[in-house]
Amino acid sequence: MVDRGIGDLVSLDREAKHTPPPCKMRITPDSRPRILVLPGSRCSPVEQEAHRGFQSFWASWADPAWSAVWYEGIPWHGAAIHRWLTQTGEFAGGWIVVAFSAGVVGALGLASLHPHLLGVIAWDGWCVPLRLPCRVSRLSHDLATHQNGWWWGQGQAQFYADPFVDHLQLWRDPRQVEGWIYPSGASSSAVRGTASHFLKMQLAILSD
Repeated sequence: MVDRGIGDLVSLDREAKHTPPPCKMRITPDSRPRILVLPGSRCSPVEQEAHRGFQSFWASWADPAWSAVWYEGIPWHGAAIHRWLTQTGEFAGGWIVVAFSAGVVGALGLASLHPHLLGVIAWDGWCVPLRLPCRVSRLSHDLATHQNGWWWGQGQAQFYADPFVDHLQLWRDPRQVEGWIYPSGASSSAVRGTASHFLKMQLAILSD
């Protein structure tokens, strides 16, 4: 099945009823949103390999206009992330958080402390409550994880891998992970696409 274009999916999302606005603040030319990447645990060689894979993917795939900051501390410590951003003077403007696994826990903590998060794009955040005051987009490595996550907050857009992939493979190279995109949540019609396609769609919506 052929993927729909990014513009088509963004239009579907914006036309959906009862979808909360993606921002809590107005974006001006002087306050462009920036992207905070919160990776998961990097304790084992396999986890480190997946992290390097996503860094390589981002370097070759991301729009040069996107300003990304990579957090290398403890990914699940929201207070430490908030303190780090404060100490480095990185709080101006809005933030889009791209978080994987344990990093989703850190994103939850950060959302409770920082009032200007535009959205959280959560990758395999198992059992992490995601009913946040900003836009939430969820990616899951299989259907079971996708469905179990409904109890913790469905989010405004969803993706799950089909055929299913390993937890770390979802993060290692999103271009290679195919699945189903729900552009406006579970009530919308699913379309085929890749995890990288879904990520680009969400970044486009949150950066608008």
